[in-house]
Amino acid sequence: MQTKSAFDVRTVIVVASLVALAALAVWSIGLWLASTQSLQNQMDQLIAERNSLQTQVTSLQNQIASLNMQLVEQQEEIENLDALVTVYRKDIADLLELLYPKQGGVSARARLR
Repeated sequence: MQTKSAFDVRTVIVVASLVALAALAVWSIGLWLASTQSLQNQMDQLIAERNSLQTQVTSLQNQIASLNMQLVEQQEEIENLDALVTVYRKDIADLLELLYPKQGGVSARARLR
């Protein structure tokens, strides 16, 4: 009888140990799944942030391209205005030369500058 009682105690201990081991395994899997889901959420958030930043970078690149085009147009306009100023100075100097020929050995062109 004592042998059977000892056998029953061992069986109970083995079964309890197996149940505890199974519970630990289930708990570990649950913890792993929870941490995996948290990491997945973080990855999704980082991907969304990256996409947002890429959109912002593209927008800024487009703005830079537009500003560069405006700059080129304004530089061309400045060059055109500079050429006009040169032409107008020459025309004014020619007119002054016609109106006032050399005075005191200094031409109207020299006085204009």
